[in-house]
Amino acid sequence: MLYSAIALKFITSKGEQRAIHYHDIMSPMDFDGVGKIVLSTPRLVATIEGQDLGKLFDYIIEHRVKWISEPQSSFVEVEVGKPQVTGVRFEAT
Repeated sequence: MLYSAIALKFITSKGEQRAIHYHDIMSPMDFDGVGKIVLSTPRLVATIEGQDLGKLFDYIIEHRVKWISEPQSSFVEVEVGKPQVTGVRFEAT
């Protein structure tokens, strides 16, 4: 059974948290095919950077992602083929 998340929570490497309701995310959602996803709301642009983000992008489109977390350290073991978030940035619009 698939579930649909209400909001997408971001957790920074410092432990700060921010959430965006899925209904606030505007089309189009952008993925550069490699390592950058851009989500826009009326007040905010969230940029997710990393590696192998294709599957994460698909799950975001389907409202299946509840949270995205930056790594606590730059010494994180990377599993080939799995999405790896390296950073999240927010900009006011």
